[in-house]
Amino acid sequence: MPDRPDAAVLRATVSRVAELLFFPDADRQLSALEADSARRRLYDQVNDMLDVLEIDPGDASVWRLRYQTPPIWGTPVYGSGVEWIILWSESESGTLVHYVGEAPR
Repeated sequence: MPDRPDAAVLRATVSRVAELLFFPDADRQLSALEADSARRRLYDQVNDMLDVLEIDPGDASVWRLRYQTPPIWGTPVYGSGVEWIILWSESESGTLVHYVGEAPR
């Protein structure tokens, strides 16, 4: 059985500046959050995580949850008493942001 790469090797392999490509619903949700002044802190926290994802998709802070079907990653964002999540995956053209919104309960 082949050896599995350790996390540092995986992060080094994935580390690169990524272009974020938003699915339409994710883009609309992020825009609505940005426009809501009552949730500004939450918007800032979501945006901070998107910045990390864009700068270094190999950063351990964005690899929190793994979903198998479809194969995507989930990055929780806590703020305003409600947990939000960023669902994303990687492709040859960039990092695909599938969903930005409240985490399912």
